Amino acid sequence: MRKLLAITWAAAMGVSTVGVVSTAQATASSAGLASASGQVSTYAGHRFRQIATGGSHACGLTTAGGVYCWGAGFAGQLGNGGTADSSVPTPVRGLSGGVAALGAGGNTSCAVTTAGALKCWGYNNLGQVGDGRHTCIALTTGAVRCWGVNEYGQLGDGTETDRLTPTRVTGLPSPVAGVAPGNDHTCARTTSGTAVCWGANYSGQLGDGTYVEHYAPAPVPGLTRGVVDIRAGNFTTCAETADGRLQCWGDDSYGALGNGAAGGWSRPSQVVGITAGVLSIDGGYLFTCAVDSSGVGKCWGLNDNGELGNGSMQDSTVPVTVR
Repeated sequence: MRKLLAITWAAAMGVSTVGVVSTAQATASSAGLASASGQVSTYAGHRFRQIATGGSHACGLTTAGGVYCWGAGFAGQLGNGGTADSSVPTPVRGLSGGVAALGAGGNTSCAVTTAGALKCWGYNNLGQVGDGRHTCIALTTGAVRCWGVNEYGQLGDGTETDRLTPTRVTGLPSPVAGVAPGNDHTCARTTSGTAVCWGANYSGQLGDGTYVEHYAPAPVPGLTRGVVDIRAGNFTTCAETADGRLQCWGDDSYGALGNGAAGGWSRPSQVVGITAGVLSIDGGYLFTCAVDSSGVGKCWGLNDNGELGNGSMQDSTVPVTVR
């Protein structure tokens, strides 16, 4: 299955209101659901300020507060009323404005409106939260709570015991500023700028140079300070550092790490062409998308459903521009 979000889905073809939450609550509790600010990328006269990725699709939030999605559409996850794939951004019905933040997971997409409503569209066979595996939240105290499947220790409590309720992550080196759950692993950024990861490591997604799973947070070598953002895909992780570099590690099949190669990297590797920071980043199933500092939307990796948004179905081992 696919990547997950820390929000409850109830979605259908098109857009449906799920419930009312505060924007602050939704932003704090969703991996990859934080709004970006500053320069933005352009598409058909619109400018994106955030990109969110699901399993095989992506969505962008414009500065006008509208939403566009692209990639796989078989479950209605593009929100345009159809089920066809799209290799270029397509507008989401009913969300031409008034959106504050985005999230996407598996074959579902969600948006938080400026009025505090949560709207979702796409797959809803189980009313799911992403792929239903595990969820994590970072609290304002700097602690982290996780729950769900714990097959590889991805809940970070030192065990392999599944949890039905939020459980405290143990062994964090310092308070956490942000948490990013992947498919079977979890990573976090501490307030001191350190990247730590735990859980499955069969693709090197923990970034410690090994393929050994960890049941508690372990530091990522070379990223013990200066990390300003971190995001997890299904089998990959990416981190932005204060010097503007974007580094990714894990499964590099189809070029998912954006370093110009393909294969696997169990340590951080530099994403080609991004050296001045990013405004937003998110990872899906073997592809990644970002908004770079010059305001351009970039995606790389697997593109069999048009998830790179560049009008083609060709995979790319380096970032390509979203049309």
